[in-house]
Amino acid sequence: KNYKDYMQDIHDSGAHMLALVNDVLDISQIEAGMRPLVKESIDIRDLLAECVKKLEVLANNKGIALSTEIADDVPDLYADNRSVVQIVQNLLSNAIKFSNRNGTVRITAQTSAYAVRIMVIDRGIGIPGDDIDGITEPFSRSDTDAHLAQEGTGLGLSIVKALVKAHEGHLKIESDVGQGTTVTVVLPHGTNL
Repeated sequence: KNYKDYMQDIHDSGAHMLALVNDVLDISQIEAGMRPLVKESIDIRDLLAECVKKLEVLANNKGIALSTEIADDVPDLYADNRSVVQIVQNLLSNAIKFSNRNGTVRITAQTSAYAVRIMVIDRGIGIPGDDIDGITEPFSRSDTDAHLAQEGTGLGLSIVKALVKAHEGHLKIESDVGQGTTVTVVLPHGTNL
């Protein structure tokens, strides 16, 4: 039994290290302009459904209810599919991780002018106001709980910020401690942008 526990610890440590290395490589490629963006037409409904499905187990383990609200008039997004999936999955996994047990996480998509606005809303622990500006910096963490801190690499929001910028979009984070966080990503949707 002890050997099985040791093997599980080694496996978990290896998986964490692999995630860290992959995140460091991603942020390095994005910031150096070496990650090509292959823009294509993306059905935002399908993309959000795929991302939610991939994170259902994580949400279910915490009793988190995931919901999706997509406006009828949301057009296809013209963007790099891999990047948009990475943006949404990072935001959803953060929202789940920092939500209270049996909480809710909602993702919405709306259209505005020449852009698609994607919002991830949780009612979790929130981010202190002083930390919001720096939370998108590499290896930044807003939570002091050691258990929560060790679950991530501290690069997720940095990657989101870099990918949104690469798409000439905007990122906005609003949060209140104890009330939750809303992260808004605005991405141009037109093929002529």
